[in-house]
Amino acid sequence: MSKPSRLEGLRRALAQLRDEEYPPEYLMTAAIALHGTAPISERLPLLAAATKDDNRGFKFASQTGHWNVGYYPGISAQDRAEMRGMALLQINEEFREAYEGLVARIFVTAPDGERTLVEGRVTDGALYAEVCIADLDLERRDAINVLFLPRTPKP
Repeated sequence: MSKPSRLEGLRRALAQLRDEEYPPEYLMTAAIALHGTAPISERLPLLAAATKDDNRGFKFASQTGHWNVGYYPGISAQDRAEMRGMALLQINEEFREAYEGLVARIFVTAPDGERTLVEGRVTDGALYAEVCIADLDLERRDAINVLFLPRTPKP
């Protein structure tokens, strides 16, 4: 019997991940090592929106449960007027090793094209960056997407 190919090994690992509610880290690490990247991209439903004084803060979790993203509005009048705040991407403790060092890109696909909100390297299980959500329609039109890019080899 021949040894299964890397692609077949990846298919098996991903099928097992699909069938488990909370996949163990060793499977995620193996699947990522075989494929060379973390799960590609997810389109996310908005779970919560405005606060009492209409600071549009929100938080959502990936469908896999590996990570979540929150938007926290700025406190100054200028930040509120310009819809500026901070985005925090947090990796679930169980999966930190698999995502550590990957570049995360949080973006929307709007009618005028793709707009990157935040891009940066995951460090210590998180990415924290300033973001502006002005001109976005998160309730009806502009879905937030998160993409993890593979690690680049060190020279």
